Amino acid sequence: MYHRFRQGLDILDLDCVTYEIIGQNRNSMGHWLSALVDAVMGQDFFRVPKTTLIQVPMPLLQLTRLDYMSLTLATMRVVNEYCGKVFGLKPGGDYFIWTGTHSSKFDFRNARVRDEGEVAELGQYLLFKHNLGVMMAGALCQPSIYGMATTRDWCVREFIEDHDQPQNPTIYHGLPLRTEIRAFVDMDEKKVIGMALYWDAKLMKQGLGHQEDADSPHQMHDYIIYAMHEDVLMRRYRDAEMKARGGLEGLIQRMRLSGQWSIDIMLNGKEEFWIIDMAIAEDSALKDCVLEGQLKPAGQDWIPELPSGGAGAKAPWLDDSLLTKL
Repeated sequence: MYHRFRQGLDILDLDCVTYEIIGQNRNSMGHWLSALVDAVMGQDFFRVPKTTLIQVPMPLLQLTRLDYMSLTLATMRVVNEYCGKVFGLKPGGDYFIWTGTHSSKFDFRNARVRDEGEVAELGQYLLFKHNLGVMMAGALCQPSIYGMATTRDWCVREFIEDHDQPQNPTIYHGLPLRTEIRAFVDMDEKKVIGMALYWDAKLMKQGLGHQEDADSPHQMHDYIIYAMHEDVLMRRYRDAEMKARGGLEGLIQRMRLSGQWSIDIMLNGKEEFWIIDMAIAEDSALKDCVLEGQLKPAGQDWIPELPSGGAGAKAPWLDDSLLTKL
């Protein structure tokens, strides 16, 4: 029943209650970005991309629950104009776009937005990206993969130019294959509990070379590119591992978060370390790099404080018995 509840958060029509429940997802960027930025401001090792984050209004978020192909040109124009204003977009800008939970970097064509025509349609990109998460949780996807659409956040970030071009090849329709580190930290005990190369060789080769579409031109291209670049990625990871660990040990002393988290770090050249993503450790891939017994279960409180009737007040149609059932 819990899985049905979680699936419902991603696919059912919204009302003021479900909108507030979705806002409880700690994996969404709105829950951790400000704490990260505050901590980074007090040091000079890590960087965070310039980011504009919004909480999507409920009528606009409801559009993600509809059939994307049924949306009219007039609706798309409204969404594009809204995003252009709220994100302060510039026609010549170069942007990397997210929902609060994912960036679609595995289909890079829908993650980087940079020419004038694309920037003018950036709202449609975000709408499509969020709708994809809804589709992943729906009945047509078996098994249902929920979580991508459990967010009220959209964000637009600056795109970080690759200092190692052309040495870094590209996969996933244009993504520069830069060295990335996934670190696991315990915010309560203030220590690093695990670290791994994000582009894990076993997972990458399995995903690119042993799935149903492994013989497609794109998958074959990406498999060959990854295999050729694997040693470079691992060498750069080993060279940067201790630096990243030392930087994290200092950073987490200042972070106003609790529990265990994964932190994704992207290397750009030899000197730039960019923190690009975070998530609850228990929900993150590569958590097997954490020593046995150190990973703790993370609870999730889905009961929101409803705004109706003042701060912290319950909505009048929810009595205590129903809240207990929820």
